[in-house]
Amino acid sequence: MSQNILYIGSIVNTLIEHEYELEYYSMAGVNKKRGIIKSLHSAGANTTIVSPILVNNNNFNYHAKKDIFDEDLESILRIPATVDIYALNYLFLFISSIITTIKLTYKNDYDAIIFYDFQLETALPAFLGSILCQGSLILEYEDGLFYSDNFIIKSSAIILRRLIGPFVDGAVCVNQPLSNLIPTNNTTIVRGFPSIGMPDELPEPTYNQEATIVMFAGKFDRVRGIDMFLDVASNVDIKQKNTIFWISGYGADSELNRIKTRVEKLADNRFVYFGTLPWDEYRRRVVSADILVNFQDPSHNISKYTFPSKLLDFMSAGSIVVSTDMSDLRNRFSDKLVISEKSGEELSKVLTSVIIGEEDFQQKRCQSQKWVKEECSYTTVGNKILGLIN
Repeated sequence: MSQNILYIGSIVNTLIEHEYELEYYSMAGVNKKRGIIKSLHSAGANTTIVSPILVNNNNFNYHAKKDIFDEDLESILRIPATVDIYALNYLFLFISSIITTIKLTYKNDYDAIIFYDFQLETALPAFLGSILCQGSLILEYEDGLFYSDNFIIKSSAIILRRLIGPFVDGAVCVNQPLSNLIPTNNTTIVRGFPSIGMPDELPEPTYNQEATIVMFAGKFDRVRGIDMFLDVASNVDIKQKNTIFWISGYGADSELNRIKTRVEKLADNRFVYFGTLPWDEYRRRVVSADILVNFQDPSHNISKYTFPSKLLDFMSAGSIVVSTDMSDLRNRFSDKLVISEKSGEELSKVLTSVIIGEEDFQQKRCQSQKWVKEECSYTTVGNKILGLIN
């Protein structure tokens, strides 16, 4: 018998992005949510989706509740009403999400309600809905919102974890340290899904060159390590190896301009700055790179409770991945990634050794691609979640 599941989490597509004038949202987060829903479908579950959309433009617009069909998920997204007035938007969306959830649980029997993170518009509606339908309350837990720069998000995440955490029946966590924060042993680790596709879905390498290509891709900010990468890469001097450093990323315009200016000041023709690449070109660049780097600062609080989605892209591409020792990588991925301490001197030494001895790391390439195929498939993840619910 199929499981009936109510999923509560913000799902964005192109239509929603334009209609709600969303200037920024986490593409990595949306990709994870979509992957979870596709996994549930793959495992034979019937899934109803409530997608609260928080708008923060302060344009004083009112958006009535609506149903939008998402072709990728082949499902209807039920979007609660919301207003675009700062502070009031949190309260209004929270109330409208509760109303939408109560209506659905009154009409339908759900075996479980899955909610994304400890957010006002997801956690409390899911908690109340699980009481009404007497279904399991399952948390999809990503990174620690309690370290957010937004005071409302940070405060509500801390309070909701204390209030609702004890009532959670199971949790899908992105890494082990995060699962330790939930007062239940009924947890499973789901790292996410490669946004560029699984290994057998990738484009062929396009940019073959007579050089070793090292690529940074990801958000441009102090935490994700773009500045550390530029410091380290500019000190790499291997005369017997032709090396090119690709730089791709996204973020605030001020950060994009800052990094572009910094690269120009290096006056080093080994560095190629792309800024934010079109999606198809990003995929082709990632699979064409020989070495991909994740230099996220492990000393930052958020680094303990996250798992960078780009690592899944890098591992799927079958490239050598060099990363700082963040999250639970050393315990779980030392056979798949090249892991270094965070100091510039150590990172420079490790990156240089990898560039010189690429052929020595073929086993890690194979192990990382194999892991992605086994652990990131929709069927595997769907069965994990249904096992958690059962």
